[in-house]
Amino acid sequence: MKKVIEKLHKELSQYLSDVEKSSPSHILLESYQIEMKCHLVSAMTYIADNGMLPEAVWTHLLVQNCPLNYLYELWMNDPNTLTPELAEIMKPVLERDYEAHKARKGGQTA
Repeated sequence: MKKVIEKLHKELSQYLSDVEKSSPSHILLESYQIEMKCHLVSAMTYIADNGMLPEAVWTHLLVQNCPLNYLYELWMNDPNTLTPELAEIMKPVLERDYEAHKARKGGQTA
């Protein structure tokens, strides 16, 4: 698993270095991929740190020529989205913000 994480970080670093050399318009076109690849590396590191995958899956990833691209393609071809999870995260954040705003205004609401 450690080798996979190292490979992912190396691939991400090379990808970001290549993108930095491109035009601003190309960087803009790549922005979603940049963000998702960063998140994928973070997610895989979390998965590794918490022992969430069996060794056979790590071996499967290790034999991929470009495991980060492989993960990104899996993500892009999966019908799931982060919308429900993002909604679950944002709901309490917004509620806390609203309550703090209301407290600053002396209990008045908008």
